[in-house]
Amino acid sequence: SLEQVIGSQLDMWAIWNIAHNLIESLKTDHSAGMTYNDLKPGNIILTDSKITLIDFGLCERFVEKNGRHI
Repeated sequence: SLEQVIGSQLDMWAIWNIAHNLIESLKTDHSAGMTYNDLKPGNIILTDSKITLIDFGLCERFVEKNGRHI
């Protein structure tokens, strides 16, 4: 998990890759109408190729109407 690598020596590209993949993961969830409400390092699983968010217990679905969340 991200929690396990915090404090380790990561190069700038590794940090950028983590941030970019996290944003893409959140965008995917958001486009599916979900708001992830428990974002913390222990809920972010890192692999060489992707980031996976776990623990969707506090996730909420939203409805978008006329460009606004209701």
